[in-house]
Amino acid sequence: MICARALTEEGSCTAETCATDRRKAAALSSAAAIGSYTGLLAEAIRAFKYPGHPGRGGFAEIFGRVIVGWLWEHADVADDLDLIVVNPTEPNRAVPHTELLLSAIKRADPEGVFPVDDPESPVLRKTRPTIRSHGRSRVGRREAAEAHCEALEVDVNAILYKRLLIVDDVLTTGSQLREVSRLLVRRGAERVRGLVLARTPDMWAASDG
Repeated sequence: MICARALTEEGSCTAETCATDRRKAAALSSAAAIGSYTGLLAEAIRAFKYPGHPGRGGFAEIFGRVIVGWLWEHADVADDLDLIVVNPTEPNRAVPHTELLLSAIKRADPEGVFPVDDPESPVLRKTRPTIRSHGRSRVGRREAAEAHCEALEVDVNAILYKRLLIVDDVLTTGSQLREVSRLLVRRGAERVRGLVLARTPDMWAASDG
């Protein structure tokens, strides 16, 4: 399972994350979404990510607790992890939302039950800005995802032979999550799972991701 969409009668999935290139998708062993990117959850995520949005403050703590709550409820996944990381944002971004989320996850797990990456010295960093995927076609989004990965710096010793969970905010086509997973596996990770706060309900049809 990658996108959690129901299979067709022929037993296949048409979601881009699953169907476009199975050799690429294989690096991402599964991807789960806590909710759907609609309504109040979509509004909360937008408020969390973008500067100047009304009510932005406090969402990092809320989402950090949501992620930890999901881990408690999904022991089959959590017990099979060596390290939890986030998909990093570019340097000097106005709101480094995934880094804020990583710190909030760490605070929401004060006993250190889950193997959360160190926010002060993360194993995955983005070294420079790259082209944005927003508003691009599927091909453009894949190109943006590849450029994103080329700008990532990985602490190879920290991920070698490790089972990872990579956390992000929204999944649409899954291009970036898939490419980052491929990078981590190439650098030595044993397996990569994905977890997002929300996925777009039309992820198999949209050109977002």
